[in-house]
Amino acid sequence: MNNSKYKLSIIFGCPRSGTTFLLGLLNCLKKSSCINGIIFPASLPQIFQMNNTPEIIEYIQQEFILSIDRYLNSGMFNSKVNAIQKWYNSGKSIKNLFNLKDFNKIEHVIYKEPFFSFTPKLIYDAMPTSKIIYIYRDGRDCADSLVRTYDILTDEKLKNLNAIEMRAGRKYDERYVPWWVESGRDEEFIKSSSYIRAIWMWKEMVKRCESLFSQPDIKAGNRVLKIKYENFMRYPEKYKDKILDHLGLNSNKAFENMIENVHTKSIGIFKKNRKTEDIDQANKIAKEELKFYDYI
Repeated sequence: MNNSKYKLSIIFGCPRSGTTFLLGLLNCLKKSSCINGIIFPASLPQIFQMNNTPEIIEYIQQEFILSIDRYLNSGMFNSKVNAIQKWYNSGKSIKNLFNLKDFNKIEHVIYKEPFFSFTPKLIYDAMPTSKIIYIYRDGRDCADSLVRTYDILTDEKLKNLNAIEMRAGRKYDERYVPWWVESGRDEEFIKSSSYIRAIWMWKEMVKRCESLFSQPDIKAGNRVLKIKYENFMRYPEKYKDKILDHLGLNSNKAFENMIENVHTKSIGIFKKNRKTEDIDQANKIAKEELKFYDYI
């Protein structure tokens, strides 16, 4: 990143794993500015999977770097609108409203794009000095939330490659099978419900992230902080300090207020919403990953 005056951190994690909550929490901090995936096409890393030549890798990595640079040098980033947003997140003190310039003294930029979890190494290598937070959650809860919130991977949505979760795929009948489904399992995927398809996607994301972040040299480098969503919700005071220490940021009142409102209501929500046969099939599809993270 050419803007050396800013530190950069990246949040990885399957959609509905707590990435949005984490981004909102960090955006409360005075010297941080949080960005979601609006400034860089999340489909580009998926295209890399179809053609991972050195030239394509370099192009996508460079485009990611340039996208962040363009945003940081734009009027949108260095603006009163951004300062007002920071003031609002900080607790809306009238006193602070007269010192808006203080809220544009950003030192740390935090970027979140859940679909980077399909290709974590591509982004990890593109930003060799960045800090990483990898947050993971029970895939059965993720899948349940994805289906209820976004209605993903339905038969209708499999008829084209427009959805962000499958920008490339193999033609099956009138539908496509996403590129991330293992070869030889197309029929099994097509016959599955959208809930099972969603946990299939979770399985592929966490498998790719864990494969990278568990490598001995990466673990030794201390760039990556792994957070189990359920533990974070149960013990927010413990994990807030880990997050702040990892990123080198200081707490404030708005951050603490948000931590105080953390709850465990969404943990295990799939048990209320899914039939026994769906849960059994989910456990079968993602057995290895669910066992690895101690969910079964």
